[in-house]
Amino acid sequence: MKKIETIQGESIKYYKGPTYKQDTFLKIYVYIPTYVPAVRGIFERGFAVQEHKFPTLTFESNIPFALRYMIDSDIVGMGWIKLDKNNFRIKSTDKHRSRC
Repeated sequence: MKKIETIQGESIKYYKGPTYKQDTFLKIYVYIPTYVPAVRGIFERGFAVQEHKFPTLTFESNIPFALRYMIDSDIVGMGWIKLDKNNFRIKSTDKHRSRC
């Protein structure tokens, strides 16, 4: 795992109103997207860390990596992507060309 953060929040699915006490959640970052199912399996079996008992529910752990990347990067489907000057490089000019 790359990084784990403890955050306060509440599930939209189990929302109980503005006066309800927020729960503690772990936000987990992994180096490689293929690690997500393994980490999700560990959490779904449940475990405790210090005084916090973490539930067996996971959130957003079944979203495909490509879609998660698009959401995090504000990329919409079937839309245009603007690349800033000097922020990219062309890998090959002979094989792949675009007419966009």
